[in-house]
Amino acid sequence: MTFQRLLQTLNIKDSNNFDVERQISGICSDSRQVKSGNVFVALRGQKSDGHHHVLSALRAGAIAVVGEERPPALPSHIPFLPVEDSRAALASLCDAFYGHPSSRLKLVGVTGTNGKTSTVHMLKHIFTLAGKTCESIGTLDGGLTTPDCEELYRRLHEYAEDGCEYVFMEVSSHALEWKKVSALRFALGIYTNLTGEHLDFHGDMRAYAKAKAKLFPLCVKSLFNADDPYVGEVSQGAGEAYTYSCGESSPFRALHARWSEKGGLQYDFLFPGGMTRIRCPLFGRFQVYNTLAALSASRLLGIDIEAAKSAVTVMPFVKGRLEKIDIGERDFSLYIDYAHTPDALEKVLKTLRETMGEGEKLILLFGCGGDRDRGKRRLMGQIASRYADVTVLTSDNSRSEDRREILNEILRGIDKESAYTVIEDRKQAIEYCLSHAKAGHRILLAGKGHEEYEITAEGKKPFSERDIVRKYLEL
Repeated sequence: MTFQRLLQTLNIKDSNNFDVERQISGICSDSRQVKSGNVFVALRGQKSDGHHHVLSALRAGAIAVVGEERPPALPSHIPFLPVEDSRAALASLCDAFYGHPSSRLKLVGVTGTNGKTSTVHMLKHIFTLAGKTCESIGTLDGGLTTPDCEELYRRLHEYAEDGCEYVFMEVSSHALEWKKVSALRFALGIYTNLTGEHLDFHGDMRAYAKAKAKLFPLCVKSLFNADDPYVGEVSQGAGEAYTYSCGESSPFRALHARWSEKGGLQYDFLFPGGMTRIRCPLFGRFQVYNTLAALSASRLLGIDIEAAKSAVTVMPFVKGRLEKIDIGERDFSLYIDYAHTPDALEKVLKTLRETMGEGEKLILLFGCGGDRDRGKRRLMGQIASRYADVTVLTSDNSRSEDRREILNEILRGIDKESAYTVIEDRKQAIEYCLSHAKAGHRILLAGKGHEEYEITAEGKKPFSERDIVRKYLEL
C-alpha cells in the first residue's frame, strides 16, 4: 500500500509534499506492536489515549501518524494525517490495506446479548455440510468476541485468498460502538436478543440497543428475532429486513416446539414457500431460537431446505453452551455453560429444571466477573435461589476486584432460606459439588463455558473446569 492510497482512503487531497509513492508496511493502533514502516493510528480509549503514545510508536518504526489532533511532541518531519474519527479511520485503512476483503466474501454478522456463538456455530455447520467453504470468527477463538481491526481485516483477507465463500462472525456491541466493522459489508446481519449486559459500558438498555442497531445499515439483508422486546429499536435503519419468531408474526416460524434432554428438540419450521419438521439433538427453548435463526438465515442465503434440515439433525453441541460432560457410568450428570448474565442463567436453569424428573435435584455453581456490570450480581443471586435446589457461590474472573466483595454482592440476592454455600476457590467449589453429588443430581457449572483460564489481580492463568472434573473423578 502506498502513501497515495493512504491519502485517498482518508479522503485527504493535499499531500503536503509527502512521498506519495512510499510503501507502507502495515496499519497499527497499539504503539507496543508497531513495526518498521507502519502507519500509527492514535485511538482514544476508556483508559488511555493513543495520542499520548506517538513517540513510542515512532521509536518502534512508525513513519506516519493518523489522529484526531496533532500531538505537540510530534516532530515536524513526520507526516500527520488529521481525521475526525480515528476509529472509523482505522477500520477504513485496514480494509484498504487488505484489499477490501468483504467484497470477496459473503459475510454474515450475528449480534445480540445471547445466542451469538451458538448461531455462528450452527451456520458454519449447516453451510459446511451443504458443500460451502466457510470460516467463523467469535468467542470460541479464545480472544475478543470481535477481534480488533488489525487482526479482523487480516483474517478476512486470508480467508478470501484461500477461496473461502462464507464467513460467519459474532459482532459485539463494543465492536459496533468502536466502529471495528464500519468498513465491512455484510450479506446478512442477524439479531438474536437483548438483555441486561455491558451496561457499565453503554449506560442503559436504550444506548445498548442503539449500539446493536449500528450493524444493520452495513447489511444487504437483515434478520431479526420478532419476539424480542427491543427489536423495534434495533431494526431501525435496516434495509431489506426479515423476522423469525415462535409466534404468529413472522415469515420464518417455529411451531409446536417441544424438547427433552434425551430426545432433543423438534418443531415445524414454517418458511416462505413451505413447511418441514425439524429435529435436533440439542434441547431447550433457547436452542429453538438459535436453530430457527440459523435455518432462517440459511434459507435467505439460498441453502436448500433439505440440506439445512439434514445438517440440523446431526448438529453437534457447542463447547460451553449447555455442554453435557462425559463423566462415565455415574448416576448424576454434569453440564458446563457460559451463562454469565441474569437472562442466560435463568434460561439454562429453566431448561434443565423443566426436563428433570421427580426426585432429581439441580446443583448450581456460579460467580460473577470483576470489573464488570455490578448491577447483575444481586439479580443472578435471586435467579439462583429461584431455580436451583442448591447453590454454590464461587469466583469467576475476579480481575482487580476482591472476590469476597463480589460474592457479598451476589449474596444480597440469595434467599437466605434456600440451600447455599460459599467457597471462594473455584477448583475447591467444583470438587465440593462432585463430592456431594448423589443419584439424580444435575450439576451445572455456570459462567466460564468454553474458557480455559481464570483472571485475577495476578493476571491470567490456565484453568480448565473439564480437567478438574476429569482429575477428581479419575476419568
